[in-house]
Amino acid sequence: MKNLAAFDIGGTTLKMGLVSSEGTIIQHEKMTIPDFDGELILAGISDYTKNMM
Repeated sequence: MKNLAAFDIGGTTLKMGLVSSEGTIIQHEKMTIPDFDGELILAGISDYTKNMM
């Protein structure tokens, strides 16, 4: 079974999730992005990816 990581970068929120190949949501998380901070977005994606491995 393969899992996919998904990221939705919005204007004020970063949503992240892990989805199975069958479409089941395994885990999800969201964080607020103050003033669309690019470094904070990359740090959030990096931390989330490390934690789900």
